[in-house]
Amino acid sequence: MLSSSYEIADLAIAWFGVIAAFILTNLGKVPGHAADFLALRISVRSLLLMVFFGGTWSVCFRAFGLYRRESRRLNVETVVRLLAASAAGSSVAILFVLTSRAGAFGHGTTLIFWLLAVFSATAVRVILNALNDRAHVKL
Repeated sequence: MLSSSYEIADLAIAWFGVIAAFILTNLGKVPGHAADFLALRISVRSLLLMVFFGGTWSVCFRAFGLYRRESRRLNVETVVRLLAASAAGSSVAILFVLTSRAGAFGHGTTLIFWLLAVFSATAVRVILNALNDRAHVKL
């Protein structure tokens, strides 16, 4: 059960992280209401890109061995794997830069996303490991 929690959390980090980085880098450009601003940028192409990005993100994390039982413990090796998997996954976010007609998703957005993703993935692993340890203690 907890194994899939890591995968679900990583996918949520990817999707919410991209949206958060986009909003953070475009706060000054928000005309009127945020809903109007986001409505202008949501398209079928954007949604398909998000699906592709999420799938690629999951493949990167799996390829770097982050879902193996021995890689769940947070140690130096796991942090290096997180950094590498996040960098590989973030490189796919360049697609958002290349497809942004208005230039609202830039290279800086990708960097902010990567930083958010590394921090979030590390924090989630600390929380999930604590929950897993707590579940084993009760048994």
